[in-house]
Amino acid sequence: MSQPVDNMILLRDPSEKSIFENLEKRYSKDSIYTYIGEVLISVNPFKKIEKAYRNKYMFENQPHLFAIAEESYRSLLTTRVDQTIIITGESGSGKTECSKTIINYIAAVSGESERQSEQKVKQTVLKSNPILEAFGNAKTLRNNNSSRFGKYLEIFFNNRGQLIGGQVTNFLLEKARVVTQAQGEHEKLKKEFLLQGEPQDYRYLNQSGVFRQPDDASNFKELKSALIAVGMDPKEQRSILGCIAAILHLGNINFTSNGDKTVVSNANVLEPISVLLSIDKKYLILMLTTKMLEVGSTRGSSYMVPLTVEEAEFSRDALAKGIYDRLFTHIINRINKSIELPKKKVEKNPYLQKKVQNDVLTIGILDIYGFEIFEVNSFEQLCINYVNERLQQVFIELTLKHEQEEYVKEGIKWDSIEYTNNLPCVQLIDSNLGLFGLLNESSLLHQTDEEWWENVKKQQGNGKGHLIYDKNFENGRFKVKHYAGTVEYSINNFISKNNDNLFQSAMHTITTSNNDVISNLFTVEKHAKRPPTTAQQFRQSVDALIKKLMSCRAHYVRCIKPNEEKLPGIFSEELISNQIKYLGLKENIKVRQLGFVSHTPFGHFAHQYRCISPQSFGKSKSIFKDDRDLCSHLCSLASKEENSFQLGKSKIFIKHAEVIYCLEELRERKLVDVVSVLQKTFRDYQQRKILADQKKDISALLKGKKERRRISIHRNFIGDYVNIRNNRLIQKMLIKNREKDVLFCAHVEKINKRSKVQPRTIMITDQSIYNMLVTGNRIKIKRKLLIKDLGGLIVSPYADGFFALEFPNRYDYFFNSDNLTEVLSTLTRLYKALTGNTITVKIDVRFQYRTSKSGKKYVNFFKEANEAKLPYVLKSAKDQLNIFIQPGATVSH
Repeated sequence: MSQPVDNMILLRDPSEKSIFENLEKRYSKDSIYTYIGEVLISVNPFKKIEKAYRNKYMFENQPHLFAIAEESYRSLLTTRVDQTIIITGESGSGKTECSKTIINYIAAVSGESERQSEQKVKQTVLKSNPILEAFGNAKTLRNNNSSRFGKYLEIFFNNRGQLIGGQVTNFLLEKARVVTQAQGEHEKLKKEFLLQGEPQDYRYLNQSGVFRQPDDASNFKELKSALIAVGMDPKEQRSILGCIAAILHLGNINFTSNGDKTVVSNANVLEPISVLLSIDKKYLILMLTTKMLEVGSTRGSSYMVPLTVEEAEFSRDALAKGIYDRLFTHIINRINKSIELPKKKVEKNPYLQKKVQNDVLTIGILDIYGFEIFEVNSFEQLCINYVNERLQQVFIELTLKHEQEEYVKEGIKWDSIEYTNNLPCVQLIDSNLGLFGLLNESSLLHQTDEEWWENVKKQQGNGKGHLIYDKNFENGRFKVKHYAGTVEYSINNFISKNNDNLFQSAMHTITTSNNDVISNLFTVEKHAKRPPTTAQQFRQSVDALIKKLMSCRAHYVRCIKPNEEKLPGIFSEELISNQIKYLGLKENIKVRQLGFVSHTPFGHFAHQYRCISPQSFGKSKSIFKDDRDLCSHLCSLASKEENSFQLGKSKIFIKHAEVIYCLEELRERKLVDVVSVLQKTFRDYQQRKILADQKKDISALLKGKKERRRISIHRNFIGDYVNIRNNRLIQKMLIKNREKDVLFCAHVEKINKRSKVQPRTIMITDQSIYNMLVTGNRIKIKRKLLIKDLGGLIVSPYADGFFALEFPNRYDYFFNSDNLTEVLSTLTRLYKALTGNTITVKIDVRFQYRTSKSGKKYVNFFKEANEAKLPYVLKSAKDQLNIFIQPGATVSH
């Protein structure tokens, strides 16, 4: 192969070898992301690589996690359909880092909310990661930061795309790792809660042989900051860290036999546990060395039975795991409480054919433990590998099986492609007669691991399907042929791990703690019938997760681990080729090459894109006979290429993603125009309503008191008489004076103190009155007057446009305007809004106004038809100004 390709559907020969070579060449150039259609392949670089992808379609840039995150966010807002990003791959392939990158990107592009509470939620969602990693991740042989629990983070958005809440769902914390680790592994938090010596002095830590991480100190500081962000006060933080310290001390308790009793041989360890858990030491000893047996269902029918040394050790470890498990659940609940979203109504969207929340949109991000193969694999690894089998099944169902079945159902021309279906392996594990089903039955019947295995052999046989074991069954081990490889499991402790129940006496003792956080971790179920086993709870959780995933539009990130050394620059052919094979990349490429990237119901597609065609948008009657016909027309606008789409029986199938991107681009451009028209229409309506109300109010004020001019009887209020929007001079002046809301602007005449008429422009904003001189390409502001400083308004009772602005603390202004009633209406409304008072409007044939600080002038109005051959005539004396007005209209206001 010559040049590597960004999208492997462009490979001419999609063999496993060509896929490996393409990934290797890109990896050598730090191009760690590659597409298969819209599926992203991510190869862990074991180092930081940064790029920016905001507001770009997937095809516009090189493949990247940001592009997947952007696509899911954009799709959420345009289609109003919930999205999910499913991140899968084996342990150490970089799933957790992918998850954090996606979360950070979505939080960054989701818009800033003015509400402080929503800003806090966004920061809390980001801060939750350090907490979950500190308590739920561990260093393993295959991964320095391995997720030991499954996490599904749902991020909630409002209709504007702003992040407003979230919820974390966790799956099966691997509690066994609290008390045991394989050689070379480690898990701890640095703290000082009655802890002495070094980490290797604690049995729950010293089994791994590794005790420190390079960033332990900074990570602990980040953890404490995150705990504060989710609302945990110092007291609650101390309780949580105290629980962790108590667990470490628990691991150092040793037991010995003393006759028919079991006693603690190193009683000095009990003191710090008693203090940290706030439990009386004598009750603590009873909890660790005895158990309560109940007979019947009446009170007083229970008695304490001493434990053997082996049972006491089991009780100690079960208590440590129980505290940690419940503590982790408590932390998850506290995170969820800090980002919770109020419940909203659910309504049906006719275009999406599904129920969606009324005003809440969701993007889910799945980061779950990867497929694992260790030297010794037990019940936990079977659970982990089972959930990966289920996710692989979802991937197959959505991208291979359902896709091909839908083509046949819709009558699309298609040649079927063979693929490996892992359904038989899933059924081996979770069916009623499978490994989990028989394990639950054996657990309820209190059988041993060996008895459970005999039941499995009886029901499943040997070499049948995906189950393999030797006839001699040496070392109690069996093998399961998973999609990602064959894994050998040991049956030891399967029953005890599946039951994983604390003795009731231990739970009763914990609830006596004086620490509210610790006592609330445990709930005692009295006389509970058949409590659900771990396998039952886990399967129910996985079923709920799969149901959520199937209800969303899925985006996939398939992570690949390049080497076992966890070092950059190493590309292991054997390891990667195996992942290429079990991830089904070859089959996925073939389906994508021959298939269709999008298949959408006609109604939904037509509703989404009808706005891009003038023949289908804004018409009272469509020229198209149905939605199917319209869909064909819309696609032809985006692509002239033959066979770029096909029409099925109920859906349209689009061959290339570029067609969808083109449709979205056309839609976005058109929506800008549509929104502009809607905004203009609404603004015009709003302005007309305001001006109509103004006209009505001022008419009521002047009715019977002032005559109307014939030209103004039916005149509407317009507000802008100088075309402000297109007047560059005025726009520049507004920016300079930081003015936004202009309610009135028109040319007027100013009568100066010598009774001379001067051209002026009056502009009224929400705060001020501007007296301006506009000459050529220049605007000079003569005066800026504050509306709240007005003392009153003066007009005559005749049909003229003269008015005076009175100011108590300065001289007055006298103007003539063709829009007098509009000026009066605007000023009276603004004055009341700014001061809460009603401005005085004087109507008289004679009034006095101040022409300067000391100068005064009287104005006299006369209604003289013969004298005023023009609309008005001014005749001035020393301190008098006579104005002759033509008679007004004989109609009332």
